Amino acid sequence: MVRADVAGRVAQLTAPRRWRRAPRASRAAGWLRDARTLAFRLHRADLIGWSIALLVAGTAYGAFTRPLVDGFADAPEDFVAVMGGADDMLDGYLGLMGLTMALMVTVFAILAVQSVRGEESGGRTEPVPATAVSHTGRLGGHLAVTARGVPWLLLVAGLATGAAAALCLRSRPRFSNPAPSSV
Repeated sequence: MVRADVAGRVAQLTAPRRWRRAPRASRAAGWLRDARTLAFRLHRADLIGWSIALLVAGTAYGAFTRPLVDGFADAPEDFVAVMGGADDMLDGYLGLMGLTMALMVTVFAILAVQSVRGEESGGRTEPVPATAVSHTGRLGGHLAVTARGVPWLLLVAGLATGAAAALCLRSRPRFSNPAPSSV
């Protein structure tokens, strides 16, 4: 008898509540019904994460310019040659950091395109042909977001590196060579 009473109380606690409205299908806003906006929403977290990572990396690379300029005299000859010589070592370093950032952004582009394949092989894109978005439109949306994300990430990385380098070198003028005097 005790078991029936306990079972009845548990059934009352877990019974569906009739006073709630049944969920109804809602419609998305018009600007969300496009393949590009769908792709942007899928890549938004990636773009934010990569932007923050490249901002931090660019700031760190730019902050290293002061020790690099101060250590010109102690640098090995091979290192000086790779960086463009003693006169252009700072330019060589910043160029090398720009290349490093570009390689990192290339990894983002490859991963963004690979995510499209992952969605297809995972079966998450099967209901998409039932909507107004075609397969080529969906793929084009992902490629458009990736094509716009790459310059954005390069801009973030370049601005962070340049701003940090300018802040570290602000007390030392960049172009300190006097103009040749005419005699």
